[in-house]
Amino acid sequence: MDPRNEREEFEVANSVALEQQREKTQKQEDVQDEHKTTCIVGATNSAHTAAGLAASLPDWRCSMYAPRKTWAEDIQRGLDAGGIELIYGHDDGNKVVIGTPELVTKDPKSAVSDASFVIMGLPATAYEENIRALFADAEAEQEAVAL
Repeated sequence: MDPRNEREEFEVANSVALEQQREKTQKQEDVQDEHKTTCIVGATNSAHTAAGLAASLPDWRCSMYAPRKTWAEDIQRGLDAGGIELIYGHDDGNKVVIGTPELVTKDPKSAVSDASFVIMGLPATAYEENIRALFADAEAEQEAVAL
């Protein structure tokens, strides 16, 4: 075989491989951009459950907003010890799910900065105060859901 043809074949194969790698990288970046994002508000049982479930899903990113007392610090200590562990009953095969939110904070702006929607795990009397704090500077469309 002519060395020039071999070189051309190599260059074509190399070009195809590079293009396939670019496409693969772009798909990976697209998948990363497709993460669903949520912020769980509060430190109640329902907030912990929602945060543990959301954070356990591979295509979800989760933060928690716990502004009162030392709740954010207390939750973070629990996360550092292994995350939020949810244990299902025997009807569901005693399944165990562990999720660790990426951020637990008292800062409303950082809590919801990239959240597509916010889940409020709070007593109803705390909604107004927290909604005002969380959405005071809202620029993007976000939805709030109450538990």
